[in-house]
Parts: sequence; C-alpha cells; structure tokens
Amino acid sequence: MASAAQPAGARVRPTTVTVASYLLYAMAALELIAVILGFVTLPKLQRAYQDAFQNVQGGSTAATIATVVGVVVGVLGLLFALAFAILGVFVGRGRNGARITAWIIVGLSVCCFGSGLFGSSFGNSFRSSGNGAPDATEIQRKITAAVPGWYPGVSLTLSVLNLLMAIAVIVLLLLPASNDFFRKTPAQTWEPPVPPAPGPTP
Repeated sequence: MASAAQPAGARVRPTTVTVASYLLYAMAALELIAVILGFVTLPKLQRAYQDAFQNVQGGSTAATIATVVGVVVGVLGLLFALAFAILGVFVGRGRNGARITAWIIVGLSVCCFGSGLFGSSFGNSFRSSGNGAPDATEIQRKITAAVPGWYPGVSLTLSVLNLLMAIAVIVLLLLPASNDFFRKTPAQTWEPPVPPAPGPTP
C-alpha cells in the first residue's frame, strides 16, 4: 500500500533540530538530578558551616546564609530545568521564537550557571573576616568532610555534561539545516470550494 502523500508546504524536521530538542530534554533531566542531590546534601552543608563558625560571634548567621544560598540555587536550577524542557518541546515544533529563547537561556547556563553550583558556591561563600573566622580553606575542608565522598565527582560530572550539551544545542541550532527549518513558510491562501458540475438537464 502506498504511503499517504505529505501535505503541501509541510516542513521536514532535520536531524540537527531533533538532536537539539533531545539534548534540551537531557539537560532538563540532569539539572533536576543536580537540584535533588543539592537539596539532599544541603543539611550536611549547613552543619558544616555551623561547625566551622561555632567559635565565632554570630556564627549561626553564616549557616543561615549558606542555607539561603543553597535554596536559591536549587530554585534557580528548577527554573532552568523547566525552561529546558519547555524549549525542547517548542524547538522540536520549529518555533523560531523558541530557538532564539534557547540561545539566550542556554547561553546563560553556559556563562553563569550549571548543575554543580551547589558544590562550588558554598566553598566560596565566606572569607575570613579577621575576627577569628576560619578561612576559606578551613571551610572547604569541613564541607568536604561533611558531604558524601561521591558528591563532588557526581556534581562535577553533571556540570561538565550539561556544559557540553549546552554548547552542542547552540551549535546545532545555528547550522544551515536548522535555519531552513525555522524559516517562516509562506502563508497559504484560502481557496473556496469548487461547486459540483451541473447534472444533465431533464
């Protein structure tokens, strides 16, 4: 049986766009995993800061700030994951606005955000103030002792994978095949139905 004819003017999605769409889904999944791991590890990091600043006046404030930073980073990660998933849908449908938005959001994720920010942000959140507060090296040592041994490696792996996929998405959506797919197709004009031919005159 012959296959049904493709409608006139229909666009065939190129492999570059399909791969970019799937990569956006994968980035959303990895970002979500990173956020979950970050929230699971957050209480241990809070205790590490409490231990590091236990002999400093107002040391509990440091643990509170660290917790707030972790929650903010986690919420941002959830927003990025949601944005990646939505962009994956609309990029696959050939929406040029989604492609432009993907360049912006994915570009931001390359420049200033990644799945491993939980591991890197806490170690640099505080510096020694000269008032008996521990220096960054001591804080990092306590954080390393508090978190599970697998966490730094997993966090780094997720960050590297997301970075590579983000760069791939940007490049794939810039290729000529993708440009042709996202180019607007001419609007089809409406044609009135043709009346049936008159029958024989009785």
